[in-house]
Formats: sequence, C-alpha cells, structure tokens
Amino acid sequence: MKTKQMTFLKIFIFSLFCFSCSDDNQTNEPQETNLVVKKIIQTTYYSIDNFDTSIQDFFYENNKLIKLTQGNYQSEFNYNGDKITQIDFLSNNVLDNTVTLNY
Repeated sequence: MKTKQMTFLKIFIFSLFCFSCSDDNQTNEPQETNLVVKKIIQTTYYSIDNFDTSIQDFFYENNKLIKLTQGNYQSEFNYNGDKITQIDFLSNNVLDNTVTLNY
C-alpha cells in the first residue's frame, strides 16, 4: 500500500510543478489549444507474474486541474486566480490531510 501512496505522491508533485508555473512573458499572439493529461495508467512489475497497475484520473474545470484520483485516494485543488493555494488529500472520501501553498 505504501508503494501506491508514494507513486500517487510523485505524480501529484509532478503535476503540481506542471500546472502551477506561470509565464511572465505574455504576448499578444493567439494562444494554442491547451493539451491536458486525462489519465495515466502505470504498471509496476516486481517479477513476470507479480505486478501492480494503478490508474490516475485527472479532472479539469476551465483548463485548471481541480481533482486527481487514484483508486480510493483523491486530491482536490483550490485556486486563487491561476495559482494553486490549497490541496486537500482524501482517502475513501474522508479528508486525510491539507497542504496550503504560499507564493
């Protein structure tokens, strides 16, 4: 179970860096269509017959990541403008932890 939690945490940290960065060099050029990750399927092999598969689903609203789920685990993202300010971690729909980000 710890392996799945660590994998979930690694993917969460990666997505946090990807989605919370801003570009200070804005131009008047037309914006390109945003591509977003909707699902990651990861298989970890311990041996030929022993492996785990995990699926992470990403949910967006107005091109902002609002929720990341993996099995019974879920992360919900709160924003101030375009910056993530709080992340709620839930297990079996029960709040397990909260992280507040200050910029």
